[in-house]
Amino acid sequence: MFSIIRGKRNANSYLFIFIIVFICIITFSTYSKNNNADNKTEYNELMALDLDKTYLVKPEDVVEVYYKAVSSLYNNNLSEEEIEDVIKIERMLFSKELLEINPYDAQLEAVKNSIGDFKKAKKSVVGFEEISVAYDEVSQRICKVETAFILTGQSINFIHTLILEEGNWKILSWEEKAED
Repeated sequence: MFSIIRGKRNANSYLFIFIIVFICIITFSTYSKNNNADNKTEYNELMALDLDKTYLVKPEDVVEVYYKAVSSLYNNNLSEEEIEDVIKIERMLFSKELLEINPYDAQLEAVKNSIGDFKKAKKSVVGFEEISVAYDEVSQRICKVETAFILTGQSINFIHTLILEEGNWKILSWEEKAED
């Protein structure tokens, strides 16, 4: 009789363990799918933009879309075609002058290499924060947007210089802000 009870207890124990493992697998699988969907959200938002028809009004909006593009490139496992799509969006935000000194093929290669380095360092883009916006007092055709680019364990301040080109704000350059 003792062995029959012991056998039932073992069977119940195995059943209990099986149920716990099953629940863990389902939970992990669901989380993984949701996390991948969330990661692609920025990419999908970028692809939904039609900058040819509706361009961004304010310089800070241009910088925000640029950071969404950067975040999408570095936080997601994008295919080569998706990387190219994001770079095309970025280039729509660049001034003619910046495009001239930054050819597409060179940018694509640099981004691919940079993504690899970024992943090896196990970094991710957390976000960005706008710090200030200042327009050139004389011409009002130049604008400087200071931002904090936030990575895991690190924040870097940048100054983005934008120029009004054919009625649209375009990124002319950016540089890391020297510490005060």
